[in-house]
Amino acid sequence: IFVHGAALWGLLLGLVGAALATALHGLGRGFARLAGRDAARLGRAPGPALWTGALLMTGIALAELSVRGQLGTLAGQPIDHPARVQLALRHGLIALGLGVAGLALAHVVARRVRAMSGRRGARAAAIVLTALVLLLLTARLVLAPGAPRTGTPDRVVVVGLDGLTLRLLGPALARGELPTVRRLIEEGSWGSLLTYGPASSPRVWTTLATGRRTRDHGIDDFVGVADGRYRAQPLTGADRRVRALWQISSAAGLTTGVINWLMAHPPEDVRGTFVSRVNVRTVDRVRPAVAAAEIQRALAPHALRPDGSGPWRMGDDWPRLPDGDSERLRLPVYARPLTEIDRVFAAVDQVVRRDDPRLLMLYQRSVDDAAHRTYKYYDPASFDRALWQIEPTTVARVGALIPSLLRHLDRHLGQLWGAIGDDALLLVVSDHGLRPARAPRVRLRMAPVLVALGTAAADPMGRVIDRVDLDASDAYGLVETPWTVLRRVNLNVVDREARGRVPRAAFQRRCARLALQLRALRVIADGDAGGSAAGRPLFDRVDDRCDAGIDAPGADLVLHPGAALRDARAVRRSLLVLPNGDTQPLASVVQINVTLSGDHDRRGVWLMVGPGVRAGYHGPWSTPTAPAVLLRHLTERVPQLDAWLPRLGRLGLLERTTTLDVAPTVLALLGLPVADDMPGRAAVDLVEPPASVTRNPTYELEPSTDDGEAAVDPASDEELMERLRALGYISDG
Repeated sequence: IFVHGAALWGLLLGLVGAALATALHGLGRGFARLAGRDAARLGRAPGPALWTGALLMTGIALAELSVRGQLGTLAGQPIDHPARVQLALRHGLIALGLGVAGLALAHVVARRVRAMSGRRGARAAAIVLTALVLLLLTARLVLAPGAPRTGTPDRVVVVGLDGLTLRLLGPALARGELPTVRRLIEEGSWGSLLTYGPASSPRVWTTLATGRRTRDHGIDDFVGVADGRYRAQPLTGADRRVRALWQISSAAGLTTGVINWLMAHPPEDVRGTFVSRVNVRTVDRVRPAVAAAEIQRALAPHALRPDGSGPWRMGDDWPRLPDGDSERLRLPVYARPLTEIDRVFAAVDQVVRRDDPRLLMLYQRSVDDAAHRTYKYYDPASFDRALWQIEPTTVARVGALIPSLLRHLDRHLGQLWGAIGDDALLLVVSDHGLRPARAPRVRLRMAPVLVALGTAAADPMGRVIDRVDLDASDAYGLVETPWTVLRRVNLNVVDREARGRVPRAAFQRRCARLALQLRALRVIADGDAGGSAAGRPLFDRVDDRCDAGIDAPGADLVLHPGAALRDARAVRRSLLVLPNGDTQPLASVVQINVTLSGDHDRRGVWLMVGPGVRAGYHGPWSTPTAPAVLLRHLTERVPQLDAWLPRLGRLGLLERTTTLDVAPTVLALLGLPVADDMPGRAAVDLVEPPASVTRNPTYELEPSTDDGEAAVDPASDEELMERLRALGYISDG
């Protein structure tokens, strides 16, 4: 117990309790002397032995409270949520009270033992013995894991649910919903999964599939630059630089199934079936081709109707829906994500029937998509209703979307669990967690900034590509994603860009002039005196590569937006001051997004059940603390600390399992070697008896099993780009 974070906090609070008891004892003796009474009757001040007893008991109490509260309000709400603050205060008061009670109990026991034996050492022995007995009894009652099923799994099923988090699961479980998730928690290992690095879905899902960091696998975003540097196109599996689990298992001769995994399109050649990009009406590609017709037939009954409604019959197909859900299912906002869930799991069912794979990997994104758009309706108490434009009627209609998706996923998980059998190991993971956005997202749009500076012309047709007229513009902004704080600008150079205007000989001069103009931009409050030197700079820093040459890699200009763009309220009241002294509303060059109300955090979910899996909570036993946040930032930026992640997890300072650990764990459970260039660890300690881990220097020297087919469906790419724009995942111009 003492190696976990909650017990460490328990020790601290126990120390406070012991100090308080000592102070009260001293005050009591002082008042006794002032009153002329015999202060000796109060006894001696609590000694080190009494303090030890108090610390032990308080550590036990706090650990128990943390474990019981992990799925409840304490772990399910933001750090400043009133319910969480109240429970945290109660948490501390109970621990403090038990610390004082521990002092009194230890003092009484010590006096009795001393009176009976007369030996001075008996006092300390009695205290330690009493505390240890209480410790063992509490641990036995509270923390005893269930008896694991013996044996080894005959297959491993990895279910990736984007954005799933205990913050959402906790309230649903407290309402008695999600019976499958409840069984997973009761019978298996569960806890938080620390997102290693930025909580960016393309990065993390590729890390989960490869066990490698972003700098190794190369997938750092949804999109990359294409078409003469103007446009962005989705990255694909062909852009991945390392081998994924499905390639490793297929090369080892294991039948493998992959369904809808993110950043794994077009489908790759595996020893089994690979289904990519399962949409609400179509499936992009299936390999091998002979399986395509079967998959399409299985998914046909679950296609979204042309009017945007779902394919369900109210009643027979949904006999246990809570009140109101039957009506809500008629709404398009419900129909699309529910249909996607149905189609992914229909493809899974077909692959299981067809191939009986040893490794099955599937991905579903509906919770993440819905939370981004509807979190403010799901939890309106966490938002400023006026700032976020929250309408009560929309709360009533849309607020139940996230719980409905969780119930729908729970139903399909239960069916999948039954289909794969008790001899399979089921691992449910998410790439990150979700939380209420702290403020509306303010995004600087480079196109109107460049137009205001006179270096670009507005696109009269309103086309999506950069939203500037490329035939009349000397510069343009690159497509950005929400986790890219920096903004990037390129000059429209002849022979480098397809529609270039800036002569190559004038590149350096034009680049330097544009950099000076961008540095001169200022932001002032509406009504203040203007001028190029007034106010705060729009950009904290402007990095230029004007001297690096026209064909140097990277953008020509990299801009670091300043603090003036971080407050949506202030943006609406501010003016942009141009280098010539003219002003215009700052809101004319930014986009204030009040739709995307759900943000990523770095606490995903780990649920594992199967033969030999030890049941119980797997993770820290305390709430996130300032040291934990600091350690996360350090481990994110200092790769040399990777080896310490498991140790920090065992101390309760971080989640015990990170996204780097999933691929090594899957390989070890399949009986395959873990590569030395995978920085994570195989969590075989969660299986009894622990699976043996063999090592392999690397998998990158082995020939690929893919035959090189990499055709991409342009229509599917465009559909994906539109979805990313709707989610705010990319921004043009």
